[in-house]
Amino acid sequence: PNHPPQNLTVVSQNSTVIRVCFYPPPSVNQNGPLTLFNISYSGLSLDTLTQRMSVPVYPEVYPLTNMLCCNLTNLQEYNNYTLRVKAVNTNGDGPESDGVVGQTDEAAPSAPPQNFTVISGENISLTWIP
Repeated sequence: PNHPPQNLTVVSQNSTVIRVCFYPPPSVNQNGPLTLFNISYSGLSLDTLTQRMSVPVYPEVYPLTNMLCCNLTNLQEYNNYTLRVKAVNTNGDGPESDGVVGQTDEAAPSAPPQNFTVISGENISLTWIP
């Protein structure tokens, strides 16, 4: 293909999954049947850029709109990701879409608060260490 996929959108599904939706390149720019799509992503966690990863996907097709969607799984909790997608046919990879930033949701705490104390009297004071 000589044109990237279009209208890339990303929506967090939970703390480790982002839903990626896009439209394929225009038919005139596909240069043959599309065989799959590659999604590349990199994350920013605690001010550290993670290695850029690329995964092949075979997205669901929504017939009325021709929109393609898939879930990107096993991501880090509450992390920002820059995602790009490109179409592939038997001649090779097409150009990547512009990057779109998505963020996974926060996860539930992995442990209860520590050193929880209640001091009673006329006033109640609660203290703890997260």
